[in-house]
Amino acid sequence: VIGFRWFYTEPHLTALYQRAVTRHADDTAVSSQPAEDLHGFPSCIGADVTAQQGRGAENAHGGEEQAGEDGAQNGSAPVEAPARPENGPIPIELSARHVHLSEKDCLALFGGPLTFVRELSQPGQFLAKERVRLIGPKGVMDNVAVLGPTRSSSQVELSKTDARILGIDAPVRQSGDVAGSPGLLLASDKGIVGIKEGAIVASRHIHMTTADAARLGLKDNDMVSVRLDSERPMIFEDVLVRVSDKFALAMHIDADEGNASGWKKGVDGVIVARGSHGH
Repeated sequence: VIGFRWFYTEPHLTALYQRAVTRHADDTAVSSQPAEDLHGFPSCIGADVTAQQGRGAENAHGGEEQAGEDGAQNGSAPVEAPARPENGPIPIELSARHVHLSEKDCLALFGGPLTFVRELSQPGQFLAKERVRLIGPKGVMDNVAVLGPTRSSSQVELSKTDARILGIDAPVRQSGDVAGSPGLLLASDKGIVGIKEGAIVASRHIHMTTADAARLGLKDNDMVSVRLDSERPMIFEDVLVRVSDKFALAMHIDADEGNASGWKKGVDGVIVARGSHGH
């Protein structure tokens, strides 16, 4: 089978793959996403790729900050904070399950670079045409979006619901903080690779520029509480603030959080408290 040669040198991964494929064949259960388009790529992960790409949402993701790679501050001149900071509005975007690939893994899975489909809301990030299958100890997820450009290491961002279906205990982490997190198998029609770590649930966070931070009275790595003006209004505590002029203002939540709050495209949030609640 094309692309599987390395796989047979890993007996424990072979058993994992066989169990996952057997389970997939038995019940073919793939979790559903919210009905709305999710955070820059289609919500129906199990649907046909062409149909998904035609549905694109305006809200987009992919500008996740990588620990040690992008860095939060970019050396811009400091902007004096206003006497009374503003509290919003802050656009809320939903982040569906997706994958960031290293260049090595991208070549192993697709034989070449990622194919650009469209830009995402975070500058320089894009949705790729390529899709992958996620294979875990207890389940399989097909047609998972890949975001570009490639990174120094591969990372899979899931919701807690996704992680349970796959059979892994993915920790809540800042993007790029993957040490000690579970691994998964990633497969395409051309190859398969295994990552020993990198599956996480991304902690909710706000991207903002230095000017936004000054206007809101915040700095990089601050924590805030944000109230969503949604169908089921909800306050999200311990929202991480990320500041860089490479970003665009947006708060990112995952599919579980979006479902719980009744999120819809166009929903905004406002800051109601500053500081961590120690959760």
